[in-house]
Amino acid sequence: MSTVSIPFDSIQFHPEIRNPREELKDIPDLISSLKSVGLQVPLTIYEDDKKQVFLVVGFRRHEAIRQIRSGDPRAFRHVEVKKFKGSLAEAQVLNITENIQRSELTPMEICRSVEILMNLGYKQKEVADKIGKSQTWVSNAMQFKKQAVPQLQEAVKAGEISYGFARDIATLPDKEQRDKVKTLTKTASKSEQDDVQGPPKTNKAVDAQVRKVVRESSGRVIRPSTSEIRYEVTRLSDGSGDFELGVKIALEWALGERKTLRRP
Repeated sequence: MSTVSIPFDSIQFHPEIRNPREELKDIPDLISSLKSVGLQVPLTIYEDDKKQVFLVVGFRRHEAIRQIRSGDPRAFRHVEVKKFKGSLAEAQVLNITENIQRSELTPMEICRSVEILMNLGYKQKEVADKIGKSQTWVSNAMQFKKQAVPQLQEAVKAGEISYGFARDIATLPDKEQRDKVKTLTKTASKSEQDDVQGPPKTNKAVDAQVRKVVRESSGRVIRPSTSEIRYEVTRLSDGSGDFELGVKIALEWALGERKTLRRP
């Protein structure tokens, strides 16, 4: 793709080129970098038959520059861009694959990317090839988006429940999903308080097993959060003090050796 300089204000957003990110993060840091060293990586744009210019790749950079210009209209009047040669659908694919290759998307944003590509008419195998995931991963992502209640999806977005754990929860009936989310998010809040105030003495056995699972599962790409493990160790022990069974099941799941957290 050739690089040219164009007026920043000429760049528009096209409704058929959707950014898979749900939130543009770390904009202040990017603004500092742009002010210090300038735009090091050109934006990627699509130009239609009417010579209208639309953003394809670089939504964070574009937003950072927009904010800079709102305070100093003389800054970044022109920016370096690469012109993408291809269809609108191909431009959308490029936007998604660029973000995924940089490992900048959350699991929920990747699920959203899968949904976008499927709506463009791509088959599961094609989507899997484009985003570097297995066809099973793509199928599971679509199933999750279809089954998960809004509260569960929001909890994953907020980082309160990991995507891997949420997939198990999504197989439950809607009411049970909502109850599970309520319990887990309440547990997470309690864990945060414990970090400040110190855990109750009655939870020492659970805490020891939680630390063990966290330590043993630290190598996983997607591992459960401490609050999830704490909840499951306690639940699986049935309040009977059988922590060994609880931690065994939670640990097997955390290491990918068990597909669900249900008792045998």
